[in-house]
Amino acid sequence: MPYKGFRPAKALETSLTEALDIGFQRIELGHNFSRNANRLRPIMEAQKIYLVGGWYSSELLTCSAADEIVSLQDHWALLKAWNVASLF
Repeated sequence: MPYKGFRPAKALETSLTEALDIGFQRIELGHNFSRNANRLRPIMEAQKIYLVGGWYSSELLTCSAADEIVSLQDHWALLKAWNVASLF
């Protein structure tokens, strides 16, 4: 079937298996990753692959810095739950 501009997201487990197959032991957050550490951790630990970071796309052009700081808290909490030391 030809590509028509939409591809369904892969299951997280598939993405992790593919990463492991090519030699990755650590990975950044992707679009198909839960942003809930309690849901994400068992899936990743079962595959023995670990979270090292995750991009956070801010909206400072459309909201205030104070609003952005509030929005960032869930992302930061997830990274802290994984002992990720940096935010990028």
